[in-house]
Amino acid sequence: MKRAGVNAVNSLVLLAGCALGDGSCIEEAILTYLTLEKYNYPYQIMVVDMQVVSINHITENTEGNRNVLVESVY
Repeated sequence: MKRAGVNAVNSLVLLAGCALGDGSCIEEAILTYLTLEKYNYPYQIMVVDMQVVSINHITENTEGNRNVLVESVY
């Protein structure tokens, strides 16, 4: 949002994959984008390219690795 004599506020939306309990909630991410758009805030969407341990939330056992970037894209 730009006001007289004030620079626009830049926002960063950092996604962290998508999964129950350990990633970005798609509803919250979309509502964040819509709110930033509504108030004309410039924003940049970013995600890290890294491997994380996959956890089965039912058994709480680890099940290999997942890529945060790959999960955020889908």
